[in-house]
Amino acid sequence: MTTTTIVATPKSDIPAVGSRSPWGKIQTVQRHGKGIATVTTSRHGGIKLSPENNRKVHPAWRRAGGWYEEDQEYAIVVLTFPDAIPGLVEWAHESAKNNYPSEYGAVYGCTVRPEESRALRLEMAREAARGKFQVTARWGSWADWVPEGFVGVFARVDGSAGPEGSPEGYFLMPESDNAQEINTIWVIDPTRHAAAPCGENGRPLPIK
Repeated sequence: MTTTTIVATPKSDIPAVGSRSPWGKIQTVQRHGKGIATVTTSRHGGIKLSPENNRKVHPAWRRAGGWYEEDQEYAIVVLTFPDAIPGLVEWAHESAKNNYPSEYGAVYGCTVRPEESRALRLEMAREAARGKFQVTARWGSWADWVPEGFVGVFARVDGSAGPEGSPEGYFLMPESDNAQEINTIWVIDPTRHAAAPCGENGRPLPIK
């Protein structure tokens, strides 16, 4: 009597080209060691950890499923596996402090200072801007209601987080006020930012 032995094929520890990712169909895969792979799609990308490797990531910033997007979360993988992706550790520390200050502090037992973190500065700016007109949209002088040298803005109290019915309106800001750090919350200063003339429909009136 002949017996047949069935040998199970080991499941790959990294995704394959053509399989799915949180960002769409995978177009390329680059392995960085066992269970670590960078993937790209037509619109975004990131890194995938095997379940075994994902368990090695500190719980403070571990992502369920083992997917870490390429812009910010990539730093988490670099700091967890510095030998797998060499040359990026210094950048990863800066990026993690910038974007995940609380989690970074939990992982490394330290306190991240506001000057080290955009996220902390944005949180402080939000607190300082509470109850004030916050800019949620901007137009350049190409708009027919914005004069040269100004930026047209729409603002409402507490910005997009403000409840429905919050006071809102269109204003004109000098271009110099617009040249600030990314992630800054722009707040209307009544002594500098005039309300734009609006029609009965609430929209700004053209000036040109």
